[in-house]
Amino acid sequence: MSFYMDEVYQLQKEFEDAYEKKQYKKGLILGHKILKLYEENEDSDNGAYGRVLHNIAVIMEKNQYYHGAIEHYKKSAHIKKIEYGETSSYGDTLNNLGIVYYKIGKFEPGLRAHKKVLKIREMKLKTNHLDTIHTIYHIGKGYEGVKEYHTALELYAKALEKFTGYEKIDTMELADIYGAMAFCLEKQGNYKKAMLYYETSLHIVEKKEGIYYFGYIKYLNQLAIVCEKSEFFLLAIEYYEKCIEIKKTIFNADTIDTIYSLNHIAGVCSQVDLFDKAIGFRKECIGIVERILGIEHIFYNEILNHMAMDYCGKKELDKSLFYARKSLEHTELHHPENEYQKIRSYLTIGLILNKKDHWEKGLFWIEKAITFLDKKKERETELFCEVLCAMEKIYFSRGAYQG
Repeated sequence: MSFYMDEVYQLQKEFEDAYEKKQYKKGLILGHKILKLYEENEDSDNGAYGRVLHNIAVIMEKNQYYHGAIEHYKKSAHIKKIEYGETSSYGDTLNNLGIVYYKIGKFEPGLRAHKKVLKIREMKLKTNHLDTIHTIYHIGKGYEGVKEYHTALELYAKALEKFTGYEKIDTMELADIYGAMAFCLEKQGNYKKAMLYYETSLHIVEKKEGIYYFGYIKYLNQLAIVCEKSEFFLLAIEYYEKCIEIKKTIFNADTIDTIYSLNHIAGVCSQVDLFDKAIGFRKECIGIVERILGIEHIFYNEILNHMAMDYCGKKELDKSLFYARKSLEHTELHHPENEYQKIRSYLTIGLILNKKDHWEKGLFWIEKAITFLDKKKERETELFCEVLCAMEKIYFSRGAYQG
C-alpha cells in the first residue's frame, strides 16, 4: 500500500507541474494514471480520488471538452459529498459543474447546481464572502439563460450591492455585472437604461484595460446595437465605426467579421440617407472580399446589389443601374443556381428603371421576379411580398390605382 501511495504522490507532482506549464494533454494522461492506481487498489471511493476527478475536469474544461468535464465534475461531487458531506470543496466542484453547464447552453441544470452552491457558501463562508457574491451572480446568469430577465436583474442588483461594498473587488467584475444588467434590460426593451449600463461597463473597462481589449469591444458593440434598436442611428454608426477600427488595430483587418461589420454599418448609414458613407463602407468591404474570398464569392454579389440601392438613394441612377446589372451578371456567371439572388437583382433593376421613368421596362423585371417565385411556389415569403410592393409602387406612380 505504501508503495502505491508513493507512486500516486510522484504522479501528482508531475500532474501539477504539467498543469502549471499548460501541458494539458500530458496532465490528462497523468491524471488518468492516478485514477487507475486508485481503482487497481480498490480505493476509488475516497476524497483523494474525488479531488483527482475534479482536477482532470478542470483541464477538460480549459480545453473545451465540456461533456467530459461535466461527467468528471459530477463523479467528483458525488464522492466528495459521500466522503465529507456538503463542504466548501464539494461546493467548489458544483460551482464548476454549473459554469460548464452554462457554457453548453444547459441553463436549468446549471442553475440547480449554483442554487446548491449558494446554500453551502452562505453556511460555510457567510453572505458577504466574495465566493458567495460570485454565486449570486452565477444564479443571475442562469435566470438570464432561461429568459427570466426580471429575476436575473434582481440577482445582479443584489450582487452589485454586495460587490460595491467589498474592498478588494476586481473592477472588471463590476463591468461584467453592469454588462449583464444592460443585456437583461435590452431584452426587456428598456433601451435607455440598457445604454446607460453598457456605457458604465465601457468606462470601467477603459479605465482598467484601455480600449484595445476584448471586453471593451464586446460592450461597445452591444451599445451600438441598442442605439440602433432605439433608432439613435447616428450614435450607432459612431459606435460601430469605432468598434471596427479597434478590431482592425488588434486583429487582422481582412476577416469575415470585418466584412459583416462593414456591410452592417453601411446598411445603418443607408437608413439615414448617408449614402456616400454607406458606399465607402461597401467598397472597403468588396476589397476585403476580393482579397480573402475571391471575386466569385456570393458576398461580392450581395454587396454589388446593396451598392446599387445606395446609388439609387443618391439619385445617381445610371451608376445604380450599372451595379445592379453587374450583380445580376455575377450571379449568372458564378452562381447560376442561386435563384434568390437572381430575383433580388430583378427586383433592384425594376425599381431603378421605374425611377428613371422607364416604368414599362421596370415592370418587365418585376414580373420576371414574380414568375420565378411562382415557379418555386413561394408566394408566402417575405421576398414575394417585397416584389408585390415594388409592383404596386410602379402602378401607383403611373396613377393606376383605385380610390
